[in-house]
Amino acid sequence: MLQIRFSNRFEHLEGALLDAMATPPESPFVPEEIIVGSAAVKRRIELAAAERFGICANVRFSFLAQ
Repeated sequence: MLQIRFSNRFEHLEGALLDAMATPPESPFVPEEIIVGSAAVKRRIELAAAERFGICANVRFSFLAQ
């Protein structure tokens, strides 16, 4: 499902994303799709998810330009 959130603070968006990722997916074989604007944002989300959950796995990142 597509969810769009607006904020001027990246920390608020990151927290909302990690809260949404905390619920287990319906199928463990389908990766979660996250669209990011740059490789730096992708890396920051990977590190934040790994810090909160212990691992960042089964997540597919796509870029806006694709």
